[in-house]
Amino acid sequence: MTAGGALRLRLLRHCGGIDGLAKDPAVASNLLRKGLERNKPVVEPLPNSPFAKKVATNSEATPGVVPASAPTAPSLLPLERVTLLDFAGRHEEAEKELRESGTLGNPTTDGNQRTEEEESALFAREVVVRHRKFAEVRQARTEQQGGTVNHVSVPKDVSYEEAMTIRDRPFVMRARSVPEFLTSFANLEAFFALDPTLKLPTRSRVTREKASASSSSSSPSPDELHPVPAFLFPEINVVPEMANTTRQPQKTMHRDEILWAHLKDDSARVTFKEFLKQSSVSNSNHDHSSNPNSQSLIFDFSVWRTPLGRKFAERVHDFPPLPHVDYLAPAQIRGAPVEGSSFPTLFVNTRPGAGAGAHVDFSGTHFWQLVGSGKKRYQLVSRDELAFLHPKYLDELSSPWIADGPESGAMEAASAKYGVPIHEVDVESGDVIFVPAGWAHRVSNLEPTIALSGNFVDKSNLADVLEQLKTEAACGCEGAKVLYEELRTLDYAEIDRGCLEEGGMSIGTIEKPAWDLASSAISKEARVKSMTLAEVKAVGGEGWTPEEKRKLVVKIEKGKVICAYFAAFGVVGVAALVMERTQAVDEE
Repeated sequence: MTAGGALRLRLLRHCGGIDGLAKDPAVASNLLRKGLERNKPVVEPLPNSPFAKKVATNSEATPGVVPASAPTAPSLLPLERVTLLDFAGRHEEAEKELRESGTLGNPTTDGNQRTEEEESALFAREVVVRHRKFAEVRQARTEQQGGTVNHVSVPKDVSYEEAMTIRDRPFVMRARSVPEFLTSFANLEAFFALDPTLKLPTRSRVTREKASASSSSSSPSPDELHPVPAFLFPEINVVPEMANTTRQPQKTMHRDEILWAHLKDDSARVTFKEFLKQSSVSNSNHDHSSNPNSQSLIFDFSVWRTPLGRKFAERVHDFPPLPHVDYLAPAQIRGAPVEGSSFPTLFVNTRPGAGAGAHVDFSGTHFWQLVGSGKKRYQLVSRDELAFLHPKYLDELSSPWIADGPESGAMEAASAKYGVPIHEVDVESGDVIFVPAGWAHRVSNLEPTIALSGNFVDKSNLADVLEQLKTEAACGCEGAKVLYEELRTLDYAEIDRGCLEEGGMSIGTIEKPAWDLASSAISKEARVKSMTLAEVKAVGGEGWTPEEKRKLVVKIEKGKVICAYFAAFGVVGVAALVMERTQAVDEE
């Protein structure tokens, strides 16, 4: 997490979290007013943060006199003022504050030369601009009185040829084949039995009620705070005077309240057999019966990165199930040679109804999911209508947080209030769904399900993803800096030649595509080669699984030690050791 993101979360918590701002929209403005009155920041800057040195007392200010506007009080940290103005919905004032504070520095400065403070200011500006644009979209549309929810069906049974080119709207197609180990819980259990000690992470769906119950305490323990690096966010320290003079929110912010897709990581990892036992899925007849009290699910788990990675990749045929040429995985491999790429990932849900709340996938990437067993319901809102879900950028720019779920009905409220269409479809066994970049989607499991999924970048969204990563990198995200450079310098034509039957199709000059047009990057005549996942990984430069590479590294390190030993003792030393060992054997 960047320093700017950490500061934002600290202030959000002091406002009472998302719910606190929703219940009392004036809380941010009140905090800003009190801070300006006292010429002090609302939260104490961390000693080693880039903001600590910026705190100074304005000796010329008169206590009790509120300045006319935020920019006239230099003692309150500029980025703190900007953040509170943004929380209060005063986006134009926030942008003006950034311009006049001089915190941004030179926007054209090379990314490697920006200070952490400049990166945090760029992050704040990007957040404010995005929120302002969302607000303008909402203001431009007239609210409906007594409107009804508008459901639109997502096209199903799209042909292979259409699936090669459609990238501006969701659709469902039939997969050419489904890996056998994904077709039932019994088969998947047999697959994981190949490594019975393998531990899998699980997640649980968090409702607004559960998050509120978790955050009812005014003094949450450290492990309840939003998890960020300790040097950025070891604790929340409110300036004492502020604590005594500001109206305190009814609740503090719990980390569960702002979880991406409203999913919480469970503390313990379990084997797949233990996971099934906890979920009460019958091991005798595998009838998919489940425990209604079990909330856990396996979400977005990379089997490729485990000791079972090779067996997994060799058993996934006709990959990818949705025809496309992916540039994301090769870029990930180059950026993290040992760890490798993560996709495709596994989803297992044993409890009907459990699933992911509304979310947008990261950094402008497309998404696909193959359902091997069971049935899922997807509900989607177009990127053009995203503003009506009131998305918020909290601590990062890759994806906005959306306060939506079956219990809150933000999609339904947007549809009834603004006429926003909710695109809906049931995805069944053997189906593949495509979710375009930027589309918010909510997923419910109508039955216990097993699915495989992946995010990808192809010619249709390459320019947009590069632009998004470049922005994230400028704002201090180290991961985005690496991925941007690797994705930008890929040999796209070489990857095309390895994946397409029609041969290499050079991408040529990259031009940003219009979002309202289907991609024409790949012709309908071209077909993706029928390969195993292992073969596709090899084309992208990942012929070895991450586990195989780790073992190789260990062997190399051991080899270096042996070579160093020989170099240190020489042949005479080795001979002496052999003779000593021989003598010891004789004595025995």
